[in-house]
Amino acid sequence: MMKQKLVIKGDSHTRKSAAELQHNIGSTFTVSSFIKPGAGMGSIVGTMKEDIKTLKSDDVVILWGGSNDIGKNNSKEALKHLCNFIKNNQKVNIVVMTAPPRHDLLPSSCVNSEVISYNKQLRNRIKQYNNVKILETDLERKYFTKHGLHLNSSGKECITLRLATVVKSFFHLEQMSPIYLHWKDNTVITNQDRINKDSFVTNNDKKSPCSQPSYSPKEPSANGKATYSGPNIEDGRNDPNQESEVSKETAGSNKQDTAFGVNDSMTNTNSKFYSSSCVFHTVV
Repeated sequence: MMKQKLVIKGDSHTRKSAAELQHNIGSTFTVSSFIKPGAGMGSIVGTMKEDIKTLKSDDVVILWGGSNDIGKNNSKEALKHLCNFIKNNQKVNIVVMTAPPRHDLLPSSCVNSEVISYNKQLRNRIKQYNNVKILETDLERKYFTKHGLHLNSSGKECITLRLATVVKSFFHLEQMSPIYLHWKDNTVITNQDRINKDSFVTNNDKKSPCSQPSYSPKEPSANGKATYSGPNIEDGRNDPNQESEVSKETAGSNKQDTAFGVNDSMTNTNSKFYSSSCVFHTVV
């Protein structure tokens, strides 16, 4: 399988960028560079006429120039040559580098003002082409040499990392971040939930997982027999010597909800339900 080609063409700013880019982009591409120190944009794209014929639709061309044209007050000609090259080569992927700031000059200098103007026009004129991407080179001062004109080793590493990302974006080779799904454990279904079948309470909620109805003791009956409040759930029968009183809340509930949702089938299962307790009072 033939590797994709990645060709870098530019002025002195492109020095040592090919090796760094090859390291960052991996073995998928074969990276080569052609450097013309002091060259303007017209000279840079002029040498690509023969090379472009050997490139395919999955290859990439990186153009890095314009700084020498700006320094000579010739930025309009640089944009003209660049746009003509892009217009005539829309079958190949192209990355255009913006002109870096001149840290060897004051930020308020006319050259740096022209750098800003050049980059702004470049963005506006390139955005109509789908096969072209722009890479910004406006790095901080610490990424440039002491002189301030060219990038230092850290600056080259930073730029080539950005370049690798941009090149991969042509082919959707970016590493996708995984999507994590959270799972709720220890779900407790209450008696009322068994009736309604539409609400769940987890251990993370700030409420009681299974609230039991309260029973209040009753006064002894006239015949001295013991009385209790709440249903008799033992064997599903009522003691003939005991009087069962069911609260109004239970009386109004569903008839199938015997003993507040606890019946023989439920007591024989392993479901985590709370059984109701009965309170007896004996007359001494």
